[in-house]
Amino acid sequence: MKQRVLIPGMGGQLGTNVARWLEQHSDVAICGLDLEPPRRWMRRAEFHFVRPTDAERIAEVVDEFQPTALAFLWTFEPHSRATPTAAEEQTAVGWRNVADALAESADLDTIVVRSGLEVYGGRGGTTYSTTSPITPTCRFGRMLAAVESGAGELAEATGASVAALRLGPISGANMPSPLGRYLRLPVVPIPLRQKPFTVIHQFDAAAAIARAVEVRYDGVLNVVADGTITPGRAVLTGGRFPLPTVGPFLSVTRLVTELLGGPLPDHTRELLQNGRVAEASDLSAELGLDLAYDAAAVIRDLYSWGSVQPVAAADTEESSAV
Repeated sequence: MKQRVLIPGMGGQLGTNVARWLEQHSDVAICGLDLEPPRRWMRRAEFHFVRPTDAERIAEVVDEFQPTALAFLWTFEPHSRATPTAAEEQTAVGWRNVADALAESADLDTIVVRSGLEVYGGRGGTTYSTTSPITPTCRFGRMLAAVESGAGELAEATGASVAALRLGPISGANMPSPLGRYLRLPVVPIPLRQKPFTVIHQFDAAAAIARAVEVRYDGVLNVVADGTITPGRAVLTGGRFPLPTVGPFLSVTRLVTELLGGPLPDHTRELLQNGRVAEASDLSAELGLDLAYDAAAVIRDLYSWGSVQPVAAADTEESSAV
């Protein structure tokens, strides 16, 4: 039977990339939900403007589409495009409404959820594997752990396989994230003692999610780029000025980023201060996928995002007349 993939969160950068990957590499039917449109033109995926809170509309779309696979990407990262409280509320209600709509589905056989390394905690000094305990110490980690738990319950109710893809911090040009915003500041406070962390490129993250849907993967995967990076190395890669701090690093970073209009959530502050390293799953064996970017290349691509250039008044008038 041809797969019919439902993607709540298709309007975000990650959801758009997942849908485009599926369009280009498979013949599955695709239906997306979100409160904003996809970032790129879609050739055949259908899209519905739906808010995570609109349980009735979500149920209508599910009933009409009858999905065989769910790629749940309605996980709102705090301070990416929503405040921490709004991100947590929208993630929770979005999952609940989608899960309720699918609870009695006879066709659903595949569940894939976007999770993250944050579920392991932020104490540092440990290389996490997929068997490491789930002990989140930040808000985003608790949000992701709750989605993983809910996915397990939905899988039990429907008999579907369930895959949790624990992604490193997603980065790359044009990818909105608090970590990327912070590293692109002209002067970047960094802890004096450098701790490495792992990342994943936005295109590799999307490809991994799409492949997990295609192969109906069942289990947990750590999806991270090869190699690690430190805050100082990342800052120097972008030609920014690193400001080593002694003492209350978290207080300094919070103050600087808030003054510059880019507040850091607790999961990003944990990452910068304590690092976060994970043992990468063998995606070549598990998903038949080779990642295109190592950690250094991910950071270089982050800085390839050009700065906004003001448009002269004369140019503006000429452009508006075209």
